[in-house]
Amino acid sequence: MAGAQHRGDRGRQVSRPPSYADLDESEVFVVVRRWMWRELDLAGVALLVFARVWSFCREGSGEFYESKARTAEVLGVSEREVYRSFAALTGRGYVVEVGRTRRGAKRYRVDAARIAERRAGLP
Repeated sequence: MAGAQHRGDRGRQVSRPPSYADLDESEVFVVVRRWMWRELDLAGVALLVFARVWSFCREGSGEFYESKARTAEVLGVSEREVYRSFAALTGRGYVVEVGRTRRGAKRYRVDAARIAERRAGLP
């Protein structure tokens, strides 16, 4: 994927590095791992949202701050379903809200300790 062209502040064509917005929809995907549904007992939209958060958090470290609208668009579901899924994921302790971005979007982190507990078979 090459960077896109846009006009700079002086009207010149300048290149910018590629961004997520430049991706063709065929290049957007979510990796769902078997343990996510088997060991965490996730299904449906909550499973897809968790898989997306997990991938952004670099498999347990880092933060997820994508807007609910963008998450819904990528997953092909309603924004309401994404909100419900985040409520379910935070309720189970799999995902923790850690603050907000400058634009007001919530930032989340995967609770790696809670995930490890569930994967070890603890309630």
